Amino acid sequence: MFLAVIEVLNEHGNFYPMAFFSELLIQLRQIDREVDLLQLFFELSTACFQGFSLSPEEARVIDELLERCQIIAFTLSAETGEGPH
Repeated sequence: MFLAVIEVLNEHGNFYPMAFFSELLIQLRQIDREVDLLQLFFELSTACFQGFSLSPEEARVIDELLERCQIIAFTLSAETGEGPH
């Protein structure tokens, strides 16, 4: 999903948000603990407050990514018994 977001942003020449999501992808590939994954999802949620100017297509793929990550985060939280953050 991260790659789909980066691809769409690149196709539209929207490089600032592309850099933001590329950095998160780099972090994702280095994660080896569940807590780090949850932290990454928290950082991802800040995308809404970055002031990005997005096309409808870009917004759609980012929303899909956020939705999938939210589901994963809730699942991880439920497994640890900590509840959603």
